[in-house]
Amino acid sequence: MLRSVSGVVVGYLVFAIPAILLFRVTGRDPHAPATVAFALLSIIFGTVVAFAGGYVAGVIGNKAPIWHSAAVGIVLALVAVLSMILQRGQGALWTQVAAVLVMAPSAALGGFLRAAQVCRPTPNSSLQYR
Repeated sequence: MLRSVSGVVVGYLVFAIPAILLFRVTGRDPHAPATVAFALLSIIFGTVVAFAGGYVAGVIGNKAPIWHSAAVGIVLALVAVLSMILQRGQGALWTQVAAVLVMAPSAALGGFLRAAQVCRPTPNSSLQYR
């Protein structure tokens, strides 16, 4: 249980820390309108670090990588929705919408990569861990 919780927490932090740093380093407000170029850059960056976070959660979660990475995606989406609710009418929502629609699914995909690395089908069972 502790391994599962820490996998999800660490996986989320693998996403959140670089994402926060991107906006700090560039001096941009994540709730402000952005140029198309910066929005695309930050969405691509967020998608990559979300994927990495899902993958890390799958590594730490060990025998259920897809479930752990999906949990990271769910936490990511919930935080984005909470941010939308708290920021309602106070700025642009492009980062939160991208987090829900693109980055959260990307986190889940990280677990699929991990599962493909550690699981293999056998003739008489669906998956077996190496």
